[in-house]
Amino acid sequence: MKLKQLGGVALGAFASFLVIIACQEDSEDLNQDAEQGAIEAPAKLISFSAAQNMHNNYMVNRASVIEKYEREVNQKDDFVAIQYSEWDLETIEEYIAYVKQEANAANVNVNTLRFYFGQYDQSQDGKSNLFIVPTTDFDGVNLGFYIDGSGAASPLKGKGDTSSKNGGSLILNYSQGGPPPPDDF
Repeated sequence: MKLKQLGGVALGAFASFLVIIACQEDSEDLNQDAEQGAIEAPAKLISFSAAQNMHNNYMVNRASVIEKYEREVNQKDDFVAIQYSEWDLETIEEYIAYVKQEANAANVNVNTLRFYFGQYDQSQDGKSNLFIVPTTDFDGVNLGFYIDGSGAASPLKGKGDTSSKNGGSLILNYSQGGPPPPDDF
């Protein structure tokens, strides 16, 4: 009987030890977060009115031209030009982490992420899209890059097809897009 009580006490002590350790780790994490402080707003944020103005300019000067072309040339009477493209936050965070990992392995810095407009071929109904290309410095010129077979960063231009998994292409695609939800702009 005393052995059972001793075992229960030991188990309780061990559980308490684990709780104390876990609480200390949590409080250390909280302290680190508090030391880092609040994140400042990026300098390049714009106001809603500035964004609305740019969207209106796009609708008048770009979207209307695209819509006219698609309706007249491709006989798509109900065509509406794409006005946005989106990825979920988790995909973007995962993508950035992957690009950083691959760039680090190739011993290069990622300078920027370029967002390119694209269009699928007619087998996919000619839909517009947006894709992202990381860039790095090649002899003083900021260029899109991929990871070549030797694990080094190489400029994209003129490279033809590269694989998209386990090295190779770092181009993100397959966003969702269309006219904006009615409450955005």
